[in-house]
Amino acid sequence: MYLVPVLVGVPYQEQVLDFEGMKIRLTLKYNSIGRFWTMDVFEVRSKRMFAQGLSLVCGIPLLNRTLQSFEMFVSDESGENLDPIELSDLGTRNLLFIDLKERL
Repeated sequence: MYLVPVLVGVPYQEQVLDFEGMKIRLTLKYNSIGRFWTMDVFEVRSKRMFAQGLSLVCGIPLLNRTLQSFEMFVSDESGENLDPIELSDLGTRNLLFIDLKERL
C-alpha cells in the first residue's frame, strides 16, 4: 500500500496522484459543522468520476462499490479504529492509503 500525502490542518486540498499509469485527482474536504472528512476521486485521463462526497471512514475499502483497479483505505494509527473527526486527524492519527485491488 502507498501512503497518500496529506496536508495536516488544511480543510480543502486537491492533488493529482500519478499511480500505476493513472492520473488520479483527489479532493479532500473537511466539514467543520458535521466534523467529518470527505473525498472526491476523479481519473483525469479517462475523465471518470469514481467517488464524490465520500466520507472517510476506517476499517472498510472506501471505493468498494466502484469499478476501477485501485482501492483506498483510511487507517487509525492509535489502534482505536476511530474515523477522522477533527481537522488535524487526517495526516496524523488517520492516514490515507491507495493500492491496486489485485495486491490486496
